[in-house]
Amino acid sequence: MGRSLYAVCINFQTGEIIYDIKVFTPDEVEGKHSLNTFASPTPCIEKGFVYVHYGSMGTACINTANGSIVWKRTDFKCKHIQGPASSPVIYKNLLILHFEGTDFRYIVALDKSNGKLIWRSDRPAEPYEPITKIGRKAYITPIIINVKGRDMLISNGSAVCIAYEPNTGKEIWRVVDGAESTIAMPFTEKGVVFWYTGYMISGDGTNFTELLAVNPDGNGDITSTNVLWKKRDELSRNQCLTPVIKDGLIYTVNTRNILMCLDAAT
Repeated sequence: MGRSLYAVCINFQTGEIIYDIKVFTPDEVEGKHSLNTFASPTPCIEKGFVYVHYGSMGTACINTANGSIVWKRTDFKCKHIQGPASSPVIYKNLLILHFEGTDFRYIVALDKSNGKLIWRSDRPAEPYEPITKIGRKAYITPIIINVKGRDMLISNGSAVCIAYEPNTGKEIWRVVDGAESTIAMPFTEKGVVFWYTGYMISGDGTNFTELLAVNPDGNGDITSTNVLWKKRDELSRNQCLTPVIKDGLIYTVNTRNILMCLDAAT
């Protein structure tokens, strides 16, 4: 105990523990933020299998019928500094993982049946050059959207949001904006993609974040062409929670515990 990472399966009706599986026992444990845990990434599940992810400490596939571990990977590394948080995402036959640390920032897609690497895409270096090393980490979970029949993996890091081809990892477009430790997931409605930046500092020393609305139908650097609007929030040093959107209204709570409803069009 203390250095072990577990997966627990509980009977939904009775609360009885069905499986209590020790998945990993890392030789070294990195520090974490007081708001975080060592098992913050949410597992993803499909019929017969659950995929658990602990950032640099490991990823595993578990057979839900018998609790056996199908495969493990512990070779993908980055310095999370404040603990892992990006959750895995299933796309067709792929399990997609984000590793965005102070040292390395990349995305991998694994064959979900055996854990073998299908593709790896490293974040571009240039958008991160103006950011201090501690601010280059990110904790977001990507989303998959479809734009005119084309699937896109939308991933917003601390300095840049990039749309990737989920089958290959090839970059489709990017929007360069923000700094310092992005946390909230992107979200979408009616063909528009929205995301929060990490916190930035204005010329007078004020901390703020921005919420962006972007038309995802584009290629290359679309920073100056496809951003529909930006909403600046000077009351929030960082945006930890992912907003909810419903019928053209965005509901969001910032780190000052202020609930806001925004018109998604404006």
